[in-house]
Amino acid sequence: MDVPEYTRRYREDVLAPLDRGKVMKGIKWLGQGKDVVLCCWEKSGFCHRHLVAEWLGIEEAEAI
Repeated sequence: MDVPEYTRRYREDVLAPLDRGKVMKGIKWLGQGKDVVLCCWEKSGFCHRHLVAEWLGIEEAEAI
């Protein structure tokens, strides 16, 4: 699957059913007042983490 197709499907199948506000609330709760980092390791430079950050409306270096 190419990147545009993966991106489309990830947004539709994984992110669209979620409630952004509830996800942010859960992340903040998990962080307990500390910075939260979304991380993974990809050889290609493309990662779903970027799609999640975009969906959450945050910059990659921004603390939640």
